[in-house]
Amino acid sequence: MKRNALVLFLLSAVALAGALAAGLFDAEAAVRRRPNASVRIRVLNMNIFYGGDEINLTSGNWCSHPDGCAETLDKVVETIRSADPDIVELEEAERNTRVIAERLGLYYSERMQIMSRFPLLDPPGGDSVYIFV
Repeated sequence: MKRNALVLFLLSAVALAGALAAGLFDAEAAVRRRPNASVRIRVLNMNIFYGGDEINLTSGNWCSHPDGCAETLDKVVETIRSADPDIVELEEAERNTRVIAERLGLYYSERMQIMSRFPLLDPPGGDSVYIFV
């Protein structure tokens, strides 16, 4: 199992390096044009409470559907979209980090409950995620 995780990590790192290298020269040219320019990154931390779909918004009670209340999850997605963050840190995302990230078109780490417009590197067995801005 550890060997498979290492191979997956190495393959992910090589693929990510190639993707980053494709846009690296444009970033360098932008820095040369505006060497004192700052980068602003918008970060949103959001506690979505038990996966973001466990409360019925109409009644305010627990959702009676076994798969959760879709309209509540829709509201979470719309709230994140309207905030327009670059990086989202979810709390209590439970099983919905991937679902939310895919609906927003973001990179994600289910393990760390993080979503980002920027590519992520999530090393297996690690306690952090690297975000490539």
